[in-house]
Amino acid sequence: KDVFAQFKFDEWFFGTGYMEDIDFSYRVAKNYDLMVSSQAKCYHYHHPISSAKQASIGEWQITAWWYFVTKHQDFSTPLVFWGMLGLVMKCVLGVIVFRSYDNYLRAKGHFRGLKKVFLGKANTTAGFSK
Repeated sequence: KDVFAQFKFDEWFFGTGYMEDIDFSYRVAKNYDLMVSSQAKCYHYHHPISSAKQASIGEWQITAWWYFVTKHQDFSTPLVFWGMLGLVMKCVLGVIVFRSYDNYLRAKGHFRGLKKVFLGKANTTAGFSK
């Protein structure tokens, strides 16, 4: 109860369901010890993502990562870009190997997100539909 009184979810992540739990837990872990229970069970059901949303999700993945790492400033910028490159390459390989149109759209979104990062516009949600 004290944790939820002291820490609030960052409204920047509102409406996406992506990374707000990581941001919240990361901030809590700086002040409290977190524990893992091997007996705990969690079922996470992913809903299929339509092709129409793949580019937006790809853009959101990059911009949300960037927002998180610039907000906390505890991470290596070159390593973050390395991780982003890995995310892009995974989709590009999905296009080449599986001829996946969804991977093409997701990679297209990743490139839009990277453009926002390099133009300094990634930490704003203006013009981005979550």
